Amino acid sequence: MKKALFLFLLAILLMACNNDEDASNQKSILRFEFLVVDNNTLTENVWSSIDRELNLIELKLPAGVSPSELKPTIIISEGATIQPRNKLKMDFTNGIQYTVTAENGSVKRYMVNVIESN
Repeated sequence: MKKALFLFLLAILLMACNNDEDASNQKSILRFEFLVVDNNTLTENVWSSIDRELNLIELKLPAGVSPSELKPTIIISEGATIQPRNKLKMDFTNGIQYTVTAENGSVKRYMVNVIESN
C-alpha cells in the first residue's frame, strides 16, 4: 500500500514538473488597432505598423482625432497576458509601454506611439 501511494505521489509530482516545461514562451503583440466601434471620436478604423525587431508599434490618427482617450483592441499570443489590459481606455499622448507575459513567465515590452495628423 505504501509503495502504491509513493508511486501515485511521484507520478503527480512528475506531471506537475512537466506542465512547467510545456508552458509557452510566446509573448507577441500580433495586432494593435483602434476600432470605430470602441472609439466614438473615430470615423475609420486605425491600423498599426509593428516593428518586431524594435518592439515598436505606431499608429497614425486621422486629422482632428485626439490621442488622449483611445481604447485599443489588442491581439496577443495564445496563452499570454498583457498590461495594460486590452480594451482599456488610455491617454496615448506621450506613448505607452505594454508588457506581454508568456505562460512561462518571460516578458516582452512594446512601446506604442500614436501620431496625430495635422
